[in-house]
Amino acid sequence: MIGGFPLPVQAGFFNQAADIVRLRSGYEVESDTVAMDRFSACKAQEGLSAKVLARRPDIVVLQFGSSDAMAPLRRGIGIRWLAAKRKINKPAQVSTQPAGWKHILKWRLWGLASDLLQVRPHSTLNDFLAAYDNMVTQCLANNSSVVVLSPLVMGSARSNRFSRRFSKALAAQLKGRRDCHFLDAHALLSQESLRSVLLYDGFHLSAHGHKLLGEALGEVLLNIGSQISSSKAISC
Repeated sequence: MIGGFPLPVQAGFFNQAADIVRLRSGYEVESDTVAMDRFSACKAQEGLSAKVLARRPDIVVLQFGSSDAMAPLRRGIGIRWLAAKRKINKPAQVSTQPAGWKHILKWRLWGLASDLLQVRPHSTLNDFLAAYDNMVTQCLANNSSVVVLSPLVMGSARSNRFSRRFSKALAAQLKGRRDCHFLDAHALLSQESLRSVLLYDGFHLSAHGHKLLGEALGEVLLNIGSQISSSKAISC
């Protein structure tokens, strides 16, 4: 998601944010994205040091949580075999098709069915918060400022409720931590219609969703850059 998938990389919110910093600050920004397909925060923490912190970045942007909070219908009783057979949500099958009204109806049906089956999210809230606490602690120990993005919005109402719950809990946990900045992406995107910020699958962001998030993240990065750098280069 942070790399813009399935849209072109240039359309991704992280790249748009880095471009905003370059254009508006005059800083030379060295940016790199470590994208992990369907990685939960719990799994991502294992590779943070080797994949990211070894590069000694000035700023680390962490965006995990949607996979953690998601409560997909395929996790319901008796239908996991169907998901495996159809290979649902494989990267090659994700298109850039915008969401239409038929997709909105499908999201609502998914949410209702998931509620009836009491589908649980992929990660427990406690495990999610513990993983983020560990990653933020690692980043701060590396003398990197941290920007944490909350889980994003989702089409399924049940998944979206978990995403909102995870976002609020994460904000409370990070409040007051020095050099740690929280961007409530869920609240930001919730100001728009789901149809305008999500693609047809109800999970990946549309071009408009990426634009909104890129602008907000760019502002955060600009503020951090003005505080930590007296030179003309920032690595992110």
